[in-house]
Amino acid sequence: MKFITNISLVCLCLMLGLFLLPSCKKNTDQVPQNTCDTNNMTFSKDMTPIFKNNCLGCHSKAQYDASGIMNLESYAMVKLYLDNDYHADGIYGSKLMHIIEQNGSVPNMPPSYKLSTCEISKIQAWINQKAKEN
Repeated sequence: MKFITNISLVCLCLMLGLFLLPSCKKNTDQVPQNTCDTNNMTFSKDMTPIFKNNCLGCHSKAQYDASGIMNLESYAMVKLYLDNDYHADGIYGSKLMHIIEQNGSVPNMPPSYKLSTCEISKIQAWINQKAKEN
């Protein structure tokens, strides 16, 4: 009799497992989609927030006036860097991209961390889309 009770208990557990197992699948509806939109990038809408949050502590107009360090605060200054051969390999904007991608060939910026993949993609897209102001 005890043997039959143990078999019944095992069967009950297996049956519950078969009913509950399908509910344990990964819910793919909650996987976030790629939200990094790199279409129609502009300096004022897209670059200003990135530069403000990551760069202007060192690369503002005040720092530029005091020490001549690169100024990323205004469109005119950033565009000037891009237009005046502030690039490598003959590719427009590549020097700036080397710096922020932190590929080891030039100083890494920001120096204590790396921009997110999305932020880097947005900057590259902005440069590729002719570095528009608005």
